Amino acid sequence: MKKMIGILLALCVAAGLTACNRDGISENEIASAKLTAEQQEIVDLLTNDKQEILLFDYRTKETYNRMEVWVEIYQDGILLDRPAGISTGNDEAYQHKGKLAIDISQNPDFQWAITIDNTVTRSTHRSTDTPGAAIDPALARAYGPMTGGAVIESGKEIVLYSSVFTSGNATRTIDNLTLEHSPEILKEYEYAHLIKCKFE
Repeated sequence: MKKMIGILLALCVAAGLTACNRDGISENEIASAKLTAEQQEIVDLLTNDKQEILLFDYRTKETYNRMEVWVEIYQDGILLDRPAGISTGNDEAYQHKGKLAIDISQNPDFQWAITIDNTVTRSTHRSTDTPGAAIDPALARAYGPMTGGAVIESGKEIVLYSSVFTSGNATRTIDNLTLEHSPEILKEYEYAHLIKCKFE
């Protein structure tokens, strides 16, 4: 089953997404990919309560040596681990343009697979079993990717996705603006998973 999901995800990234709106994002921006109806059907087919597929497009006007994407796990606002991460780049700075795919599975622990497909290389990293990735199923959860796009600036960390867990009633996902102005919000949750990226 994992092999089939991996093959379908690779097809979606490598073939299906090439037909995405090529001008759907601004220069120096990363945003959720704009999918055709057929592409969305594939993503919906692969998505369930234990499996999430996130797809992003990005393009830079400025030149950068590398792009980095990683996962952070917090407990009560304290960073516990960075269980998955990938960095692609070159000795010579270049304009980055490409696609990013993130596969989040929960079986029963959380695992992440990150694929970057850009103008220079294509790279994938899959996390292994991670301490702290097992979450009490009794906790309430709010999760989702960023809405809209985010401006790419050198060294700026961008929150692409958040998943928060609490025993309380109120949950809301964490976006870039909230985290920038109120980093203490992470203390409100028993656990939080953030997926971030940056260009340098």
